[in-house]
Amino acid sequence: MRYGLALAALGLLGCSGGSSTGGGTATNTALLRRTRSCEDLAESLRADARSKVNRTFDAALLGSQSPVPMGAMRGDAGAAAPSQDSASGGAKAYTDTNVQVPGVDEADIVKTDGQKIYLLHGKDFFVLDAYPASRLAILQSAPVEGEPFEMYVTGSQAVIYSRVDGSPIYKAAGVSARPTYSDRYMSPALLADAMPMPGGWYGNPLTKVTVLTLLEQTVQVDREYYFEGDYLSSRRVGTKVRTVLVGGGHGPEISYTPSDWGSLSTEADWKAAMEKLRQENLAKIASSTLTDWLPYTFLKQSERVTLGETACGDFYVPPEGTTEYGLTRVMAFDLATADAPRGPSILGAVDTVYSNEGALYLAARGWLEPSVGFAMSAGGGAPVGTKLFAESVPEVILERTYLHKFDLVTDPSVPTYVASGLVSGSIKDSFSLDERAGVLRLATTESRVKTDGSGLAVTSSNVFTLAARDGTLVQLGALRGLGVGERIYSTRFLGDIGYVVTFRRTDPLFAIDLRDPSKPAVLGELQIPGFSEYMHPLADGFLLTIGQDADPVTGRTLGLAVQVFDVTDPAKPTQRHKFVFSGSEYGQSEASWDHKAFTYFPEKKLLAFPYVAYGSGGMRSSLEVFDIDVTAGISRRGSVDHTGLFVSNPTGYCGGFFSPEVRRGIFMDQYLYSISYGGVVANDISDLTTPLRVVPLPSPTVDGLSPCAGR
Repeated sequence: MRYGLALAALGLLGCSGGSSTGGGTATNTALLRRTRSCEDLAESLRADARSKVNRTFDAALLGSQSPVPMGAMRGDAGAAAPSQDSASGGAKAYTDTNVQVPGVDEADIVKTDGQKIYLLHGKDFFVLDAYPASRLAILQSAPVEGEPFEMYVTGSQAVIYSRVDGSPIYKAAGVSARPTYSDRYMSPALLADAMPMPGGWYGNPLTKVTVLTLLEQTVQVDREYYFEGDYLSSRRVGTKVRTVLVGGGHGPEISYTPSDWGSLSTEADWKAAMEKLRQENLAKIASSTLTDWLPYTFLKQSERVTLGETACGDFYVPPEGTTEYGLTRVMAFDLATADAPRGPSILGAVDTVYSNEGALYLAARGWLEPSVGFAMSAGGGAPVGTKLFAESVPEVILERTYLHKFDLVTDPSVPTYVASGLVSGSIKDSFSLDERAGVLRLATTESRVKTDGSGLAVTSSNVFTLAARDGTLVQLGALRGLGVGERIYSTRFLGDIGYVVTFRRTDPLFAIDLRDPSKPAVLGELQIPGFSEYMHPLADGFLLTIGQDADPVTGRTLGLAVQVFDVTDPAKPTQRHKFVFSGSEYGQSEASWDHKAFTYFPEKKLLAFPYVAYGSGGMRSSLEVFDIDVTAGISRRGSVDHTGLFVSNPTGYCGGFFSPEVRRGIFMDQYLYSISYGGVVANDISDLTTPLRVVPLPSPTVDGLSPCAGR
């Protein structure tokens, strides 16, 4: 018998979600419990670890396989209208970051106030004078520690997120960096105790938040925060900034394979070694203390670094062994005060963040039972005749999603836990979630697998409605079985209607009636080739989408597609207009997977998005611009070509780490600004071929090093 054969397979299965033995929606098992004391928190962490260790070893011994912790293979593991509040002398109408919920800002690489453009470029934060276009020029720049990746700018302040080498921070705070993260989320143990960066390798990576004060002539550092764990997402409403971090949890080093497993020749020897290893792991867990588990937070003022305080009463724990490995923290702070960040922490890593002005929702994958992984492997990986499930359970659902709601109104400074719920299936992104009048609407895709070891699985999608009742997100209604054999590619909830796109060979666009939350129902359906990856609302009942055209028979993608759908009568959705990029070039757009790269300017009915293509003529990088008219159709106005800015670096900088694609487009009145690592180009929207101004940017660097140092 070859012990350990299913090691990698089981680990990968652990990444896919949670298990369930039924098709319904559970609710009671999702509740979070607020810890009462530090000892209560410590014991909750130990209990969760014990549960996962025991269940993993039980499944391994049942199938005579070498186990691996679930999650260990995962590595680390409505659109806003144009702004009208520009500074004096700025544009009357302009586009800022394309956000899901109007009034709720999302961090991005480029921001504007209608007069200036703020840009993250490599390690530097740039401020450019931009309006009118004839004045386009760099006003000032400031280095940001580490690798900056997103930011907010509001009034005279900027909030910048970056990844940094934490070694000097640990030293300045007088603490030692712990060697591994037990939650296996960005684990140095999995990543050779390092984090790859264009400027080198970070041995102890931290997520940093830098708050800047923007003065007329200078940029001044106001405060700096450092967190163990990885940035997932954030939202800003007014001066309130809420940041969601995942990972960073510590704990004892748990082993899942005996050190001498290769020499174990009999099943009895293997089982004895596994039981011995189980007890060693449980002993490590039992002897652990709270400080062994919790991540650090650091505060820096001038050159003084201090440790942030841990409030044990700010932690929430689910029933033991129900969620994926990891730790989630919602760190909130107010730009109007000097108070340190604080907020709730949840045992278990979350994957998705949705927020409106009044509520924050966190979505997390459920823990995948190890026995489900064995059921999916050939023959279950178990000896012939082994029953992994009762005969009354012919199939299991592979994914579950836990949902946690936090109130942002009662105490705006700190999110307050409200309720939790559980639904079958997994969600694609934040657009799969939406709240209206206190009702959460969400779309999931679920996979069901036969438990006979055949590995046969079928997918379908669902729409659920839930509302908070006495601490539980109670299911109000459910619509199941959409797009059998397909997966969700995009979702958009607009008012009382939800739009869901699934795909395998053709693109079913479902219009879902949500007027009665207890009875969600399909109003209409449209079948067309290809699929939409992002849906954007237009006025008067139309949807503007970007995605892929596809062969209706094979499902093979044929090219980037822009479409307009008429949903004025949701019972009869129709495709009104379509534009497909075709020819010898293979092209793609970041807007297909990042809505922030999708820029629609309703004042002029113009759409702009980045486009990069590779063909016989080489690389072409541009900002593509379209006139969108629901009656006349989609007309390609032209493009702003940035290819010439990358003549000496056609693949970008640092081996492509800083890519040659146009990164963002901004409209200000009659001007269009396109931004890439090569430079910023300003055009009049009536002439996209002759720039009004071109401002080249220096080669991007990280931490002051040359672009490819350390490679």
